[in-house]
Amino acid sequence: VNKLAIFLDYSINYDRTQTNWNNRRSLDTNNFTQQVIMENTRKPSTGVQNARMGLEYKMGQKTTAGILLTGYQRLWETEDLSDNFNSFSPSSSLLTELSVSETNRWRNGLFNVSIDHDFNENQSLLFDVDYLYYINDNPSFYENRFIEGDITRMNTESIDVEKETPIHIRVIKLDYVHELSDQFTLETGIKGSLSDFTNRVRVSNLIENVWEINNTFSQN
Repeated sequence: VNKLAIFLDYSINYDRTQTNWNNRRSLDTNNFTQQVIMENTRKPSTGVQNARMGLEYKMGQKTTAGILLTGYQRLWETEDLSDNFNSFSPSSSLLTELSVSETNRWRNGLFNVSIDHDFNENQSLLFDVDYLYYINDNPSFYENRFIEGDITRMNTESIDVEKETPIHIRVIKLDYVHELSDQFTLETGIKGSLSDFTNRVRVSNLIENVWEINNTFSQN
């Protein structure tokens, strides 16, 4: 009888797309046609990775111990570009460009230890301990740039966002199973869990070429 069993698997998936959409709106007022034209390009990509490794060891005829390690990552990134044209009057128009860079990365890792003991063919006891760690990293950057036209109507703005959320989850459980007969099975146990997380957000605005933290939207 083999006392040790080991397994390992890994998978990866990657997807990249591009989306283009154009919006055009016209309004006739006082012999003048006001136009608003927006051309948008989005190039998101998504990569997903999964890894699992574990082992089981028979400590005797009735007891088996196991260890499991898993890892996961989902990375979503995009680079967006939006060209915006607005004709306010026959003598006033504005062309701007908005660029957006964003990353959304989810990662987690699991560590599990288990012990399974059979008292006899009808009774068993299972002990499990889990530790799960999540972290989400979601930075983004927005920049609105002047291209040409009436600069007095321009709202130039650059925003930098940093967001990180680590999550810790701990679980311990004990399960007892007793098969009383072919028709009846007794199952009981106890389980406890503890979790905590921190949400760290920092928003900064570029004001006169100096980055200043926006305390209204920032959180530590």
